[in-house]
Amino acid sequence: MKAKAKTVQRAETAMAKSGYPEHVLVGARVQSGLSQWWNLLSAYATFFRTYYFMGLTEHNMVLCGISRWTGRPKNVKYTTPREQARISDYYAGTVWDSFTYMIPGRKKPLKMRVSRGYRGEMEAMLGALNLGAAQTAGPYQAYPQ
Repeated sequence: MKAKAKTVQRAETAMAKSGYPEHVLVGARVQSGLSQWWNLLSAYATFFRTYYFMGLTEHNMVLCGISRWTGRPKNVKYTTPREQARISDYYAGTVWDSFTYMIPGRKKPLKMRVSRGYRGEMEAMLGALNLGAAQTAGPYQAYPQ
């Protein structure tokens, strides 16, 4: 849990530098692009993936880009008002959960994956957005400041 809280703290710092000084209520490390299973064929598949920190604040859903080399959030890529956030097709797999995230202004939704280590945070995020995909998730709690 300590590493997750540190990631949230670094994401909040990146958000403040980009002009969004908000507190992250719940967040998870997600990725888009090729599945992890493509690494069995070639290690170059890693370069066709994009890593994000998806954070839910009081007003926005924020996607911060994550550095490939350090694994730290570095800048804000997309910001969506909370009431316009569209997450659909949530599937809780054995190792990887997947969902689609529609960013306003884009024609094509992003296919995202989240590791099972962040399943609780992702289900709490879905519950906070009242999407109904995570009926088993309890109330989300803010990360300690």
